[in-house]
Amino acid sequence: MRFLCFLVVSLVSGLTCSTPSVDLEKKVSCLAESVVNLSRNPELIDETLKYNELHVDVHLMDEKWPQLSKDSREVKERTGTPVAEVLRKFIQLVSLSGEGFIIGFNGGLVAATNKTTDFWQGDEKQFYEGMSLNENETKIYRAQPDYSAEKVILKITTPIYSKKENRNIGVLVAGFNAIVLDFIKPCQ
Repeated sequence: MRFLCFLVVSLVSGLTCSTPSVDLEKKVSCLAESVVNLSRNPELIDETLKYNELHVDVHLMDEKWPQLSKDSREVKERTGTPVAEVLRKFIQLVSLSGEGFIIGFNGGLVAATNKTTDFWQGDEKQFYEGMSLNENETKIYRAQPDYSAEKVILKITTPIYSKKENRNIGVLVAGFNAIVLDFIKPCQ
């Protein structure tokens, strides 16, 4: 029943979001700028660099991930960190609910606002398209159902760029509750 409700809301929201107003486009553009600014946060960059140095076996972790509880050590290492809290506060300031996460260079999860469906994000569009973007560019994924967030989410992806390494070191994905976007004023 819960999935059916989610599906109905997703379909209805998809219809309302498929013809965006000029005002909504301005909000999305403003949000994209905010996500780029967040990607420059030194804490996010440092945490991503540290993760990349660990050489995590992403496929082994991805295999274990679905069985792990939200309170397990492995999940808390991603959702209970100061960087995860920065992401959580950023999302809550904009849309009250949604999700945010950082993906490392190998496609593994660096930090997240909540437990994601899978650990390895390397096969997701938001990762490989995000890694191919230039610094300060974004990719916007219009409102779509998100099973880990259990909401209709508008996602904005941008690379996390390290000036020290002179390259993209990961990807920041920020997802906003698409229904709430109609009521917010993110740039004011």
